[in-house]
Amino acid sequence: MRYVSIIVLSCLLAACSSSWQHAYDHTIPHFDSKQIQSVLVIAVDERPHVVANPADRNLVGQLKTFGTDKRPIFTTPHATFAEQAGHALCNGFNAQEVQCDYYEALNVPQGETILDQANQHGAQRIVLLEVQQWFVNVFALPTLQYGFSLRIYSKLGEYLAGQNVKGSETLSIAEFLNPAQNASITAPEAFSKILADLMSSQRIQEALRVQG
Repeated sequence: MRYVSIIVLSCLLAACSSSWQHAYDHTIPHFDSKQIQSVLVIAVDERPHVVANPADRNLVGQLKTFGTDKRPIFTTPHATFAEQAGHALCNGFNAQEVQCDYYEALNVPQGETILDQANQHGAQRIVLLEVQQWFVNVFALPTLQYGFSLRIYSKLGEYLAGQNVKGSETLSIAEFLNPAQNASITAPEAFSKILADLMSSQRIQEALRVQG
């Protein structure tokens, strides 16, 4: 038993020695979008730590070691978290052969900006995704805090529907002996499910079916 404890402790320490990057843009949220042919996804990062410091748009969590040491967890370096969120939503649309473009906005776009984007891209729907919270605390069992606001606009810039979600959860176990690696697997899985649930809500589905 002593040797098992030593092995487990060694693995935990090894996990804390390096910060595993998180990749959310390879996920494919599953939801119904067959009623439309084209969509533009606008993702905005409104998380408190990003509003305070826009340079932290890649920060998605922290890895706690023994004692008071905490190390940041980032997304893969090629894209910010908001960009990866927009890409993931487009993956869900593309899986159903719906043309999808996405980009990250630095501020929440309003009326005329929404209409301008609709005209510029010629999309049937504008999907505005606001990231209000996403942070993974990793130590033994990783925990997640999340919050999203989703709004659907018509090609004329008309607001059709919105849905919010907020909560926290303990992430499932994918790799028991390495909490950092576990979070890099299960956090994107949780992310994909949350987006799928948002897009599958009755309000959002009705907005996708409305003509115009």
